[in-house]
Amino acid sequence: ARVAERMQRYDTNHDGYITENEFMIVHAQKVTDFVREADTNKDHKLDAAEVQKAISEKKGTLGKATEQNKD
Repeated sequence: ARVAERMQRYDTNHDGYITENEFMIVHAQKVTDFVREADTNKDHKLDAAEVQKAISEKKGTLGKATEQNKD
């Protein structure tokens, strides 16, 4: 199920293959979203404190999701 979901997300032209370009597009959006969320002072730059806070919050979220998936 996870592979099918990822294929659907990454295979943007739905030809059954994931190209390097398709992979890069999806990850570029993830990076953009991460920076926008982590940039708490909205100066369009991340300092060490913003990165640390964002990573800590992500780990907490991932940990909760992992625990929920064990059921």
